[in-house]
Amino acid sequence: MTSGSGSSSGDGDFRPESGGNRTLVVVLIAVLLLVGIPAIAVGGLVLFRADNSEVVSESNGVPSDPGSGSNGEDSPSTSPTTTITDNTQDGPSVDWSDADESPKVVDFPAHETAFLKEVRVAKHSGFDRVVFEFDGEVPGYRVEYVDELAEDGSGDAVQLQGVPLRVIIAPASGVDLSGDTYEQIYTGPRSINGVGGVVEQIADAGDFEGQITWGIGVTERRPFVVSTLTNPTRLVIDIKGD
Repeated sequence: MTSGSGSSSGDGDFRPESGGNRTLVVVLIAVLLLVGIPAIAVGGLVLFRADNSEVVSESNGVPSDPGSGSNGEDSPSTSPTTTITDNTQDGPSVDWSDADESPKVVDFPAHETAFLKEVRVAKHSGFDRVVFEFDGEVPGYRVEYVDELAEDGSGDAVQLQGVPLRVIIAPASGVDLSGDTYEQIYTGPRSINGVGGVVEQIADAGDFEGQITWGIGVTERRPFVVSTLTNPTRLVIDIKGD
């Protein structure tokens, strides 16, 4: 005589019928839910958790993310950004040992013309920096205070705010005339405002016969130093601030 809903195998083990197995699962889930423990049934196996730890997904066995919202929206990601400020250094620290108001001169070398690509100004702690960037070898220069800034070639006065610090650079040009066609290399502004430091304005004063002239308008005559950098080629003028 057989009792209950199970059957006996040939080796004497008692095995419940499938219907009884499902009933047991349902009852167990109901008990777990009554005591406040979330549970799910997967293939007849009950998986439960008493906290917010991960639960195995029935579909692919990959742990579900308890932090994911039901609306499918991901948390916003933060991308790295680069902020450029006026006090960013453009080259080495300044050696002020030779700083004064006298002219700074390096003879014009006999090599190919360096082509002007960019002119920029930045305010730093205790000084302003003006940079002329070139494509080519380092040119020579003459940097000095003058009473009036005049355009190279015509001699016409160039309007400039502040005391003129004239910069003559050679061999250099903003245009390339070596080929069959005229190519404008420097396409930046001819006048550049200062950034709130001792440099009030920078102005183009000529590109004539292999040399370029610019004027730096300074609040007053101040000590300055000139240096050159490579990779890329740059002429750097640092003017002492307050």
